[in-house]
Amino acid sequence: MRTRSRHAFSGLVAIVLALSLTACGQGATSTATKSGADASAAAGASKTPGEMSLKDFAAAMASNQTGQSYHTDMVIDMVAKAGKTSMRASGDYGPTPAGPGLRMTMETPMGKIKVIMIGKDFYMLMPFMTDKWQKMDEKSAEEAQAGSDPEAYVKMLESASKVEFIGNEDVDGQSADHYKVTLPKEAVAKAQGTPLEALKSISDDLVYDIWLNGAKQPVKMVNKMTMDGQGLTTTVTFSNYGQEVTIKAPPANRVVDFKMP
Repeated sequence: MRTRSRHAFSGLVAIVLALSLTACGQGATSTATKSGADASAAAGASKTPGEMSLKDFAAAMASNQTGQSYHTDMVIDMVAKAGKTSMRASGDYGPTPAGPGLRMTMETPMGKIKVIMIGKDFYMLMPFMTDKWQKMDEKSAEEAQAGSDPEAYVKMLESASKVEFIGNEDVDGQSADHYKVTLPKEAVAKAQGTPLEALKSISDDLVYDIWLNGAKQPVKMVNKMTMDGQGLTTTVTFSNYGQEVTIKAPPANRVVDFKMP
């Protein structure tokens, strides 16, 4: 029972981290080039809606810089016979001397959870359990971060079985190219570092709607799926690319070793 709860709990964190970190391998083009809106409009004008090759899609995902900081907001809506449940998360990503950094707050059915990740160090604050930050041991940290490697997700997208360019659309006031990407469950399992058996409850291959601005940065991503007969819709938005973010570890006197609930 403890093992199952450990995987379920760390899996929840991994889903949030994986989706929020998907963009961290995507960077911005120089501000000396066209603005995002102008470049996106130009790109959209040169494409015709319809199915496109993986090569063209990979080119659309190409980036001139990496390691950009950004803000992300996420909503996960779950619909079952018992009713609808939502989970929200928001956070900031930024590079640190120790590696990728992330600070995030998740609103879950259990209560608010705060996360700080600096390189391989992973801290969680669960006020409904303790007022101390809990630092995960190496194994637990690896489980919690499983599937959060952005490069793995880029490779996952390149393994798509079908890519469609839908058209150029407005997303929160900016011009963005809309793509619909169909991913085999095998590619998703590989990117997440989980056995295919773990995705057995998902009824079909996964379909992602992805919007890229003119700088080739993701600005929105939506995924809808059915899992164990329950509808699950995940919506992620990305903003504030390039703005300075400072991410620090919690004060040492407020940190204890992590203990799985």
